[in-house]
Amino acid sequence: MTLEEMRQRKQELGFSIEQLAKMTGVPLGTLRKIFSGQTKSPRRGTVERLEAVLEKKSGMEDEKIHSEVKYDYMTHPNTDQLRESPSL
Repeated sequence: MTLEEMRQRKQELGFSIEQLAKMTGVPLGTLRKIFSGQTKSPRRGTVERLEAVLEKKSGMEDEKIHSEVKYDYMTHPNTDQLRESPSL
């Protein structure tokens, strides 16, 4: 996913940078630098975390994304790769 695609998807989903920071576990300052273009080559783990949130399907899935991703990074804050929480 390119930076422009991430920007577009973020807008489609109505996420703020602050919300993405909470959902991905990526520091707010890092996301601001990425989305402003200041960071030209973000770390792969950072991009994977963003993609995991932004590439999810829209609609009712979006409601589920917020809780799953937040849960995953609260319980696994040091992982470089997102693991979805088990479905209930």
